[in-house]
Amino acid sequence: MKDQVEALKWIKNNIASFGGDPNSVTVQGYSAGGFSVILHMISPMSRGLFHKAVAMSGSPLGPYPTERNQLNLAKKQAGLVGCPNETISEMVACLKSVPYEKLGNSLSQFYEFGSDPILIWYPVIEEDFGQQRYLTEHPMRSIINGNFQNVPLITGQTEFEFGYKAYYVLGNSTLTLELNNDFGNIAPIAFTLGRSTEHNRRISEALKKFYFNNEPITWSKFENLSNIYADSVIGFGVNRAAKLISQTSDKPVYYYEFSYKGQYSHFRKPKTNETIGAVHHDDLIYLFYIEPIFPLFGKDSPKEVEMVSKLTAIYANFASSGNPIPSNNPEFKGVQWEPYSTKKNNYLDIGHKLTEKTNLYESRYKEWEKLYPLSEYTD
Repeated sequence: MKDQVEALKWIKNNIASFGGDPNSVTVQGYSAGGFSVILHMISPMSRGLFHKAVAMSGSPLGPYPTERNQLNLAKKQAGLVGCPNETISEMVACLKSVPYEKLGNSLSQFYEFGSDPILIWYPVIEEDFGQQRYLTEHPMRSIINGNFQNVPLITGQTEFEFGYKAYYVLGNSTLTLELNNDFGNIAPIAFTLGRSTEHNRRISEALKKFYFNNEPITWSKFENLSNIYADSVIGFGVNRAAKLISQTSDKPVYYYEFSYKGQYSHFRKPKTNETIGAVHHDDLIYLFYIEPIFPLFGKDSPKEVEMVSKLTAIYANFASSGNPIPSNNPEFKGVQWEPYSTKKNNYLDIGHKLTEKTNLYESRYKEWEKLYPLSEYTD
């Protein structure tokens, strides 16, 4: 996170030399990058370095653990790449010398259930040793107390997010059996609840009752398993960010769901090769040319070209004006996207049409609100 702060400082100090405006900087991130964007709004180190924010499919305000150190992970990482971990100084010195490819290739060895946990490393609340601290308190507490940088924000998610992982679990008899036989210990790993503590096991029991009615998890429960993956890893955290930030910020928050089902996707059904709809990262297909995974859209993909035109216009207009909907663009005739409010629970559905709707998965997110009440962060 601190290296990102240095990059933002460089932009502020140098962007004018490239024709940019240092007083109109937009920070945008996806997934872990969306996580980062919200944290930059919170961190005292990032204040004044940007003026608008876009957090796509990522937020630190979900059920994820926030700790004061991750020494256990650091020691495991050291062991995986052949570094000593008896003393911190020796471990750090060795890790600094390890090529990034070797570090990246070791991450799969952190998995404990299939390819879970999805999230391994988290930002920490730093102890005060006289240094600049990126996070000084729990991010939730900062947001609740209004202790963050008020800037216009776009945030949202895709329709299915990580729900596609249900195919991999149910398609693997070993994982399915393990999930059913040891749900209390597996759920915290699979659904980003943190370590398997007694507290998290109780939450796991409540989630099993809510999503599965305490019944065996089989293919008949595919949609339920897909929903809990989507809600736990991305959806609830993003929804909570939209709600809390809109309540304490004097700047607009624009909330969306990307539901456009095109002919391209990062996930296809293993047996039929069909797409299921917009999964995690699928909206990026229409913002950036992702070579060599997807082609450069042309005349043979008119619907994709149309979505590229709309989505790029939304983010470009937001970056330049703070308003996501261009006023004089015929593609957006009749489109309304009002800032989010908890009274309306409104959001923009970005599908084959752009439609403002309300109450996105509200009954599901209310269950998470009960399990992770705000009082835990205010007492």
